[in-house]
Parts: sequence; C-alpha cells; structure tokens
Amino acid sequence: MSQQGGFVGYSALVRQRSEGIRKRLLQFVIDDHEVDEEPWPWGGEPIYRNGVFCGLTTSTAFGFGIDRFICLGYVHDYDPATGEERLLRTNEFVNKEARFEINIAGKLYPARAYIYPVPLPSVIEGQ
Repeated sequence: MSQQGGFVGYSALVRQRSEGIRKRLLQFVIDDHEVDEEPWPWGGEPIYRNGVFCGLTTSTAFGFGIDRFICLGYVHDYDPATGEERLLRTNEFVNKEARFEINIAGKLYPARAYIYPVPLPSVIEGQ
C-alpha cells in the first residue's frame, strides 16, 4: 500500500512546512581544545549561543581529517522573556551574529557551527 506523498514521513513534512520547525541539527567544530590534555565530549554537552543555553549535543567524534572534535547537536531559539521555543524560519539564528560554545566538563569551548558538511581542512585552516 502506497503512502500519501510516496514516503512514510510525508505527513510530518507537511506539518513542519505549515507549522515551522523549532529545532535545528547542526555540526560543530570545537576550537581551542587540547585532545591529549583536556576532557573529551561524549554527547549530552550543553550548547550556548551568545552565552545563552540553546541545546545539547547528541553525538561527537574526533575528525582525523581536520584534527578537531566534531559534535552534532540540536539547537533551539528560546524567548528570553518567556522561555518558550521560537520558530526557526531562516538560517539567521545560526549565521547572523552567533557565537557558539560547548560546555565540556564545566569548561566552555568555542565552536563553529555548520548547517552543511564541515569544509575541507584547507578551508578550516584559512579561517
């Protein structure tokens, strides 16, 4: 039996298009982290945007090609007055004036957020 729209998640996609999304999966590259000396991320670390909590990491791994840790995590835009999640209608929450940090064992590490795959090592070194 065929699903409406041709795939199982069709109704969820239609609902997201009409209601909007409240969280976004991002990739983070952790900067200023000494792999041999400091604690490693394991998943579940708090993510901060401009000093305000915005989500948690879901998984992490060491990127041997870029020689840094990469974390995946969902971010939310919380209204500071009410604490309610706001809709993420554009990529501005990630790109515009956003400074992300990830808390690993009580220490905040700067992290660059990527909506799309992490660039090649030559691109990262040039930043």
